[in-house]
Amino acid sequence: MWMVLLGISSLAGTARLASGAQEPFFPIGLMLVDDYTPRDPKDPPSKITVLEEFPEIARVGFNVIRVGRFDFGGITPDGTPPEWGNTDANARVLLDTAQKSGLKVLMGLSYADWIMGKDLSNDQLNLILKRVRVLKDHPALWGWVLNDDTPQGGIQKEGEGLEPDPEKLRKVRRAIKEVDPSHPLVVGLPGVVDQNYEYRDIADIYELDNLVIGFEVIPPGFPQEWEAHPEDVGKRVDLVYNVIGPKQKVIADVQTYNMANDSLSWGGPPGDPKRLPDNLGRYPTIAEMRFMAYDALIHKSQGVFFNCYRWDYQNYGRDDGEGGDDVSLRGNPSQWEAVSSVSKELKAMTPILLAPTQEPKKAGVTIKGPIELLIKHHQGRTYLLTVNPSPEPVQRQIRVARDRFPNPTVTLLPQRQRISFERGSLDVQWSPYEVRVYEIVPGGS
Repeated sequence: MWMVLLGISSLAGTARLASGAQEPFFPIGLMLVDDYTPRDPKDPPSKITVLEEFPEIARVGFNVIRVGRFDFGGITPDGTPPEWGNTDANARVLLDTAQKSGLKVLMGLSYADWIMGKDLSNDQLNLILKRVRVLKDHPALWGWVLNDDTPQGGIQKEGEGLEPDPEKLRKVRRAIKEVDPSHPLVVGLPGVVDQNYEYRDIADIYELDNLVIGFEVIPPGFPQEWEAHPEDVGKRVDLVYNVIGPKQKVIADVQTYNMANDSLSWGGPPGDPKRLPDNLGRYPTIAEMRFMAYDALIHKSQGVFFNCYRWDYQNYGRDDGEGGDDVSLRGNPSQWEAVSSVSKELKAMTPILLAPTQEPKKAGVTIKGPIELLIKHHQGRTYLLTVNPSPEPVQRQIRVARDRFPNPTVTLLPQRQRISFERGSLDVQWSPYEVRVYEIVPGGS
C-alpha cells in the first residue's frame, strides 16, 4: 500500500529520505500558510513573517503546508514579480525553513492570469518551468498546485469560453512533468463534480474543498444548492473517485472556519447585503472536525488537509471594520487549539492509518449500517475506525468472530478506555457524528 498509490514517493504512503531509503508518510496538511504583506510596517515586503510559525505548526502534528505566496498570478510575462517578494530566492528560503521544522511544502504555481481566458505564451510557461527547475530537487518540496477552485463547468465569461481552459492546463501539466516527473500536481475542487467534469485527467491529486458547517439551512434569497451537512464529506469523496477513476487520488479538506465571516468568498464586509447572515455561519466544533477527518479517511481520502491557516491577508488577524479576519486560524487562538487537538490525534494515528486495510468479512467484524467502518491491522492488533454519519444518535452492535479474537482486550482510543467485550459482541450508542476508534488485541496479549 505504501508505494503503490501513484508510484510517486511524495504522495501519501512513503517519503524518500536523503539516503534513498523510504519512510512511511501520511499527509496531514494545513492550507494557506502564507503572508503577502509584512506584519510590521517596518518590515520589507520580501520578509516572510510566517516562517516564525513553522515550528508550532509542526509541533501540533502537521507535516505538509500548502502555500500560495509564490504562485504566478501576479507575475508579468517579462518576469517582474509582485511587490511581496515572489522570487526563487524567497521560495527557497521558505522551503529551507520548512525542512528545518520537518514540514513538506505543497507549492502553488498559479491561480492565474496565464490560464484565465488568455493565450498561454511561451514566456509565461517558461517562468513556471524555471521555478520548477530551481526547486524540484529540494527535499522539502511535496508537490505543485497547478490550479485552485477548478469547478464543474469552469467559469464562463462571455466571448472567452471555459475558464480555466482545460487544454491550457494539460499543456502546462505535460511541460511540468517533463521537467519534474517525481512530484504530484494538485488541482483544487470547490465542490461536487459529475461525469462531465472537464479537468479529470489534469491532476495527480484532487484536493476536495468541503464547506459544510453552518449550511444546514439556507435562508431565503441565497442559493438553496448551498445546503450541506457534515456527512456530505465522505459522499463527496466517493463522487470524485467515481469521476476521476482509480489512477488519481483525492485528499479531502476539513473546514475549520466560519464561512459567514469570509468576506473574500461570500460578499463584502459586515453590513454588505451580499454577505452571508452572521447567524448562518458558525465555527466547526472539535467533534465535527474529527468526524469530517475520519469520514474522509473511511472513504479513501489519501490524507487530510485543514482549511485554513491564513485567508484574509489584508487584515492579519485585526478586525479593522473591512471584513475582519475570522477565517484565519492564525488570528483565532481558541479555534487553533481545537484544530490542533484533531491534528495531534491524526499524527498519533499515522502508523495505523498507513497499515493495511482489511475487509470486514475477512477481518471477522460486523457492524450494521448506517455506522461506517474502516478496519486496519497493525503490529498484531486490529483497529476499528467507526463514524456515525447521522445528525441523530444511532445504536448498533459490534460483533467479532470469537475464533479470530479469543478473549480480546478492547480499548477505546484515544482516551485508552478499556471496554468490556463479552461473547464477541458489544452494544454501542454513537452520538450524532461521533467517531469511535477501537483497538482489539486478541487473547488479551
